[in-house]
Amino acid sequence: MKRRHAILLLGGASSGAMSVDTGAFSSVEAERGVEVSVEDDEDAYLGLKQVNRYLPTSSTTQTTDSVDYGPTDTVQVKNQFSDPLDLTVDVESTGGVVDDEDISVDDVPKGGNKLGVGDEAFVAVTCDTNGDGRLTLSLEGTAGGAVVEATRQFRVSCLDVRFNGDNGNAVVKGEFTNLPVTVVFKNDTEVDRTISSKSNNGSGTTESNGGAADPDERAVLHPRSGGEGGNDAIERVVIGGTVFERS
Repeated sequence: MKRRHAILLLGGASSGAMSVDTGAFSSVEAERGVEVSVEDDEDAYLGLKQVNRYLPTSSTTQTTDSVDYGPTDTVQVKNQFSDPLDLTVDVESTGGVVDDEDISVDDVPKGGNKLGVGDEAFVAVTCDTNGDGRLTLSLEGTAGGAVVEATRQFRVSCLDVRFNGDNGNAVVKGEFTNLPVTVVFKNDTEVDRTISSKSNNGSGTTESNGGAADPDERAVLHPRSGGEGGNDAIERVVIGGTVFERS
């Protein structure tokens, strides 16, 4: 598969800033073969975490807006060193409905072409269809003579959320079990629910098409008392870090 590759053009970091989050790197090696332990470090200098697992499909017609990040951002890389640093990021699809062409890396963070102190870069995934996907992220960087390397795998779930006319319903299309969602009604009250998708014939979810969901797999969220465009109609559905909103 063709890899999406980005080099973050950054300056060197001081040799004293070599502590990293255990979730960020597999190994850290300093000059002259001196290895730096990161097993119990609570002061993360470079963070790597998944910010969104549940992503909107490109066919979704209503507004989508993340609570904290962009709606397609899935992995955050953050510089928490005391200086800028050099970092190379490789990312590729390793299965499911996500193709390499659907993955991009934000390699021009705020402040220009450097990942400065406190700056972030994001790996974004554009979903063309609902279903599950996987991607592998590899990082290699240098900081004041230290070499840092990591390989991490992430899973994403592409969901298509539709709001049906004026009947107040919301339909979540995809393949999922025990998915926590927050339902927000027209009068701004909200409730937390757990949903599982079913096909139109009532059966549960099934694995199919290499991770692609059965197009009939869905869960229907109903208004509390009929809706019909009234105050009990569903206006928004929040899944993970993404808000799906009736247009």
